[in-house]
Amino acid sequence: MAYLSLFIAIIAEVFATSMLKASAEFTKIIPSVFALSGYTCSLYFLTLVLRDIPLGIAYAIWSGAGIALISVVGVVVYKQDLDYPAVVGIILIISGCVIINLFSHSTHTEIQSERKRWKTSSKLSDSQGHSISHTESKSKRGNR
Repeated sequence: MAYLSLFIAIIAEVFATSMLKASAEFTKIIPSVFALSGYTCSLYFLTLVLRDIPLGIAYAIWSGAGIALISVVGVVVYKQDLDYPAVVGIILIISGCVIINLFSHSTHTEIQSERKRWKTSSKLSDSQGHSISHTESKSKRGNR
């Protein structure tokens, strides 16, 4: 689920950035509203990602993929040129994201520790101090 949220965050950010260009420095209202809405959506989904993926890793993927995709949008939609150093730089950014996902142990270790932290913080106690699940707490409240 985290990677689906990350994908949505990336797409929303790329959409917002392309609308930012179309807004002509916020002088056109519709593209301006789309740009602000896209960034809001992107940041919301990025915060959801942070439940499961460490901040540095999530931000590296989000920004790296965003740079690569918005560069493609710039070439295709806005007819902007990318020179050889720009293409090499974008390839290096994408390579970095791939390396992080495939080989970094910090991503898997931190994801597991974050899940444990969330599980322990969501435990509830009954009136005698015994640990109960969320569904048990609902059923006990319903029986009163």
